[in-house]
Amino acid sequence: MATWEGAERVKKIFEAADHNMDGKLSRDELKAIFQKVSSWDDEMINLLLDECDYNKDGQLQVREFIDFMFKGAKMEREERKRPLAVIRIMAMHQAYFEDLKPRFDDFFHKHGIKNIDLNYEEEWEKALPYCQENEVDVLVVNSDAIRFAVRDDATLWYERDMWLDKREIPEEKLFQIMPFVEEIIKKSKNPVIAIHPWLKEVSSQDACLDRLNSQLREWRDGIKAKLKTYGDRLEQKERFEGRVSQMEALIAESEAREADEKEKDIAAFRPLFQQIVDVAGWDEKRAAKVFDHLVRGNLYTETWYIEAFTEGSVEKELEKINVQMFPEEEMSVLTDFAFKHNELAKTVKSLASTTGWDLKDQQQVVHKLRRVGCVHPRALQVAIKTKNLNPRLKKHKFLPFGESSLEILEGWAAIYAASHSMG
Repeated sequence: MATWEGAERVKKIFEAADHNMDGKLSRDELKAIFQKVSSWDDEMINLLLDECDYNKDGQLQVREFIDFMFKGAKMEREERKRPLAVIRIMAMHQAYFEDLKPRFDDFFHKHGIKNIDLNYEEEWEKALPYCQENEVDVLVVNSDAIRFAVRDDATLWYERDMWLDKREIPEEKLFQIMPFVEEIIKKSKNPVIAIHPWLKEVSSQDACLDRLNSQLREWRDGIKAKLKTYGDRLEQKERFEGRVSQMEALIAESEAREADEKEKDIAAFRPLFQQIVDVAGWDEKRAAKVFDHLVRGNLYTETWYIEAFTEGSVEKELEKINVQMFPEEEMSVLTDFAFKHNELAKTVKSLASTTGWDLKDQQQVVHKLRRVGCVHPRALQVAIKTKNLNPRLKKHKFLPFGESSLEILEGWAAIYAASHSMG
């Protein structure tokens, strides 16, 4: 499903109203449409029609109608000074969600976005009535919600894994597992609401904030792609390309800011990388080569580096962006340092001699523990003590720990609690 679906949806509205299929809508036909799908009054419709009717024939062609819809949505936002409104459909572990929510709210506030998080089915029910009564620009469906919606339907498990791996889900499948999303498209107050499935999983608070930045970039890139597509095929191309150029200028400015942020991230990562170099004993030339490899592989922040190497996802992530794998000796050094630098990974590695976990096992354990909210040894100790670890893993479709491994973990949890003066 495309990130920015608004223009296609508007075109469908036009085609449904164009009964004689002459490619035009009259003033009366427009009024009939907007009595059903928006709160625009006659004055606003007449104002926009005069502005968007470029050939002044009293009717709107399809390209003019798309401009009409988007200008109308923009005019309403400007008149009410309304920020971009986003609803996020989630299924995050409640304790983890409550811990992250203040940071989510702060992040969206800084970006001028009104954000509403609906966590699990009881909250999802609020999405449709809210979208019917309020102007919502984007509905985000997160990967944890997709996973939860499929749940026990074994016929969809293979497809679910494929969606998460490819980070996209067909529209009809999204509607199948979440019928309320289709209802929102049909009944939302904003007829150009965008539906955005976000299927990239994360494992930490910092990674969540990284993901939100990525969402903003994807919305921008989606708009850019949609503008280019319509610029190639709609009528009066020169006039349309003028508007595309304006948008591309804004996008270029945003990309320049993003490049600046990347440079800052790289500079912030260098001290940590120097520690790796000191441990490995690499000379300057070898160190520069490895650092460049990390940057090309988008592994130039501490969060991304630690997550990829402690969860064993490096090869998969590099393959997606056509970057070659690290040589074995470099891979070993980078992985070993990542495990020693992260408290949860360090804990898992310390248990390996007792549990018999090899490196791949350790990475799988780290991966699933993070996915159920155990991002630190303290959180893991609490989950073990409360007998909640295996139930969490089962709920998220992960293989639970066997009796012997669980017994070892319980022994570790008791020692950890005693050494940290915990109950």
